[in-house]
Amino acid sequence: MNKEETKKAIEVMQAFVDGKKIQVKAKMDWDSMEDLVEEEPLWDWQTFQYRIKPSPRVFYAVQKQGHRFPDPDLYSEPPEIDIHSKIIKLQEVID
Repeated sequence: MNKEETKKAIEVMQAFVDGKKIQVKAKMDWDSMEDLVEEEPLWDWQTFQYRIKPSPRVFYAVQKQGHRFPDPDLYSEPPEIDIHSKIIKLQEVID
């Protein structure tokens, strides 16, 4: 491991110690990351990739009265709208 890889490994292991969710996958595997379920993992940085599980992002869309679908613009905060529109909250799903 080089210094940058070591720093990343320390960051992931410290997050594990702090109670954050960690995800893992085999380096040669095309599957998506899976939640680490071991309470005492055997860290194998040569064979596996680890990461801190990302938090789902939240977006907001505006649907104007009389329109079937919301506008294509997404906002990171609820936008100001007129009385005839509604805000739709969207949350990313992370596997």
